[in-house]
Amino acid sequence: MVPLRRLGGFSEESWWVTGAFNANAQDGVQTLAGDDFMLCWAQTPAQEDVRDATYRLYQRLLNTLADAGFGHIIKGWNHLAQINAGEGDAERYKQFCIGRADAMAELWPHDYWPAGTGVGSDAGAGLQVVLLASRERPVLIENPRQMSAYDYPRQYGPRSPSFSRAAAYGSDTDQTLFVSGTAAIVGHQSQHVGDVRSQLHESVTNVKQLFDVFEQQSGLIARWRDLGWYRVYLRHPELLTEAYDQLLELGFPVERCAFLRADICREELLFEIDGIVPGTLRSDG
Repeated sequence: MVPLRRLGGFSEESWWVTGAFNANAQDGVQTLAGDDFMLCWAQTPAQEDVRDATYRLYQRLLNTLADAGFGHIIKGWNHLAQINAGEGDAERYKQFCIGRADAMAELWPHDYWPAGTGVGSDAGAGLQVVLLASRERPVLIENPRQMSAYDYPRQYGPRSPSFSRAAAYGSDTDQTLFVSGTAAIVGHQSQHVGDVRSQLHESVTNVKQLFDVFEQQSGLIARWRDLGWYRVYLRHPELLTEAYDQLLELGFPVERCAFLRADICREELLFEIDGIVPGTLRSDG
């Protein structure tokens, strides 16, 4: 389903739900809903007007979620072909951010931005958006090492990227952390241009910071080593071996990673990672 070429690691993702669930398709939006969650996704064909296509696609998705009673988005995955094409404000990613923000301003009634990943798929595809939503509001998490993406200065486009760094959902004793796409950014600036090893190290540092904040806020343990699942996005396929070895050296669970070929939302960035990590009660054992 994800329009990204697999370079290595696990080849399938499984989403488990308890109780009955219903699958449906209407107005080009496909949904899978259980008692507490809804997964919905839709895509456009290849197109030039990214802003309008994004706006209309998000309109359909948001209306679908609202009509079904799943009004709170936890995380979104956005896959946009040729994400870095275009100059200045005409860059496709910047136009995507405008279209998404316009739809959210019109139909999103809440005062928070969900977690999100935005990467570039290979040329030929259009835009695919996958949203995971719930009936209740998630807990949003920001990284003190990074400026919140929704507060980015004007240099990153007319509308800043509309996402939180992570979102957690669950009970007081059992939560799941959804980590947004995380790259080598400190403050709002890209770091270590052209140096994949340093970018990998900076990205992992940012991800681990999110685990620390989650643990402080929830009182739970982030089971990122033994139970987390991750997508590792690489701009260049030839970086796979170097990325794998560097992550292994940093103590990251490479056996729980899928390595995917994708363009990163900033042209100078070579690497990005996101993930889904269970949080459980602390144990004295």
